[in-house]
Amino acid sequence: MDYIRLVDINNTYPNLPSYIRQSDTQVNLFGLYRETNKLEFPLPSIDYIIPVDDLKLRTLIGFRRNEQDTNIKYYTSRLFYDDMQASNVEGNPYFLTQAINPRFLIIVDLERFISVFSNLVEIENRQGVDIQFNNFISRNGTSGTSGTSGVFGTSSASGTAGTSGTSGTSGVTVYNLTIDYESLMKYLDWVLSPSELEEIDTDGVIPAERLAKWKAGDYDPIMGKWSVNTDKDAKAKEKIDPPVPKPTIERWIVKRQRDGKRNGMGVVNTTNITFTKNGEKRSPKSIRVIKEGQTFSGYLYKKVFNEKHTLWALQSDPDSPATEWAYQGPGDVVEKVK
Repeated sequence: MDYIRLVDINNTYPNLPSYIRQSDTQVNLFGLYRETNKLEFPLPSIDYIIPVDDLKLRTLIGFRRNEQDTNIKYYTSRLFYDDMQASNVEGNPYFLTQAINPRFLIIVDLERFISVFSNLVEIENRQGVDIQFNNFISRNGTSGTSGTSGVFGTSSASGTAGTSGTSGTSGVTVYNLTIDYESLMKYLDWVLSPSELEEIDTDGVIPAERLAKWKAGDYDPIMGKWSVNTDKDAKAKEKIDPPVPKPTIERWIVKRQRDGKRNGMGVVNTTNITFTKNGEKRSPKSIRVIKEGQTFSGYLYKKVFNEKHTLWALQSDPDSPATEWAYQGPGDVVEKVK
């Protein structure tokens, strides 16, 4: 849902002066006869909503233990939250009231996720794996990718329900399970967003090592205990996250063409690029251009647009990650500097 300011609404009647704020929580729309011809609009508070940075979604999401839980925690993206704030400051009731309209809210019940996680702990231990963090559920105090979290407790190993904790508090838990709400929001944002360019290599699937943290070890079926095996754990980590070879940095030149066209490679500061049907770069806008005859240092980062074109990482130091990329599209010819 996009935010449209009152001054940008096409309908000129009623006009802007007809909206008059009565208090911090109410704005009235007055007609010709103000005593009787008026509509009262509430301006609800959004202090209970927690914004999360770097998300694209534009909706409000609530998290609760189950249908009986009335202690719902509401989250949204920073962009959507800022628009709700602007709606309140401007006294624009339309966007704000619809943004928190129960018909448009997404409510997530967490109890079943906690149950699945808890039931799998011992099963995974027997296979030599001890999960510390999985997507948005952390165990034994292991942190995820963000800090906004709250204990979501069960009072016994058999799953007897306890009370859901508030953000940043602790309680009686089994396995010390904790919900990382910001990680959960980032995961939902990924689910609701189209695939990005860097996900081509994984077929649009998030690699397991980005979603979970675990240790490898041994399980004693007689004692029913699991212990870390240092060698197994080191080998497992090396297999999951092998050393990344340093790129070979070389000098390249954008070759001059004789077709009368002035070609060049647009430089961007992200690998998240969209294309036209013809393979031309649609977005983002280039921050500069490597023109014909100019040279650059870097390496071939990956093939894009159905393997037809190339994205170059602009990099002179193999120990420092690239922060700019150049798109070699239709008509651009790159050769190694001899």
